[in-house]
Amino acid sequence: MVIVLRRGYETYYEGLSTWLTYNFSAVGVFFFVLGVIGASEDKIFSGEGYLLVSLLSVGVAFGLFRREEWAWLPAVALCIFNAGIGFVAIPQETVQLIFAGLFVVNAAILIWIKRTFSQR
Repeated sequence: MVIVLRRGYETYYEGLSTWLTYNFSAVGVFFFVLGVIGASEDKIFSGEGYLLVSLLSVGVAFGLFRREEWAWLPAVALCIFNAGIGFVAIPQETVQLIFAGLFVVNAAILIWIKRTFSQR
């Protein structure tokens, strides 16, 4: 990890942005499934909320895939939101902690590679 930090983010930017794209796409699918289940169980507000977060996650994943500058701030906000909402959406405690840890790491990656979004 020290070698990665010393070399800088430039050599790892492509891989990291691909990692973030896949993470936000996967969580978009996860929240879509939760939204459909919530809407079918007459939990209208939670179902629509999950569907909205799903749409935002997929939109951010597309922006990260295209390396768009506008995608950085919503991606950081969604990382923080996902780290918290995982404790509500996921029933198992160990998976909750892994989910939260994943998005804390994703937020750290986004902050580390922020300069590449502003250089475009």
